[in-house]
Amino acid sequence: MPALTDSAFLDSTVAAVLLGAVRAADSVRARIGQFAVLRILGSGRPEVRGILLGEAVLSGGAAGLVGVAVGTGLSLVLTGPLSDTLGLPIAVTDALPGPAWVAAALLLPAFGLAVGTLLGSREVLRQDPYLTARAHG
Repeated sequence: MPALTDSAFLDSTVAAVLLGAVRAADSVRARIGQFAVLRILGSGRPEVRGILLGEAVLSGGAAGLVGVAVGTGLSLVLTGPLSDTLGLPIAVTDALPGPAWVAAALLLPAFGLAVGTLLGSREVLRQDPYLTARAHG
């Protein structure tokens, strides 16, 4: 069974990073006018990128915490009913996620959002802020 577990872990990792990247890139593009105004007012590219990365890490960290809490809670609640339905003994310790799963659930959303933010902001920050603000204002 270790190969199946490794495969599931890898699939979860790739899915989390891709989903976060797509979502963050869309978010950056949707607020392009706001970032253009920040650039016009004197914020440099590194400052705007820092704001975006901070937002991504905070959002991803919050999503990871909520995911771990809800997932662990549901797993514990469903241990008894699933054990009865399946006729298999499922201990409470079997329902708890391992340290690697907890670490992945906490870190991967933030990582995915950070990657998406960097990819999405490259395009946005390369554009002329005056023309961008005018087009989106």
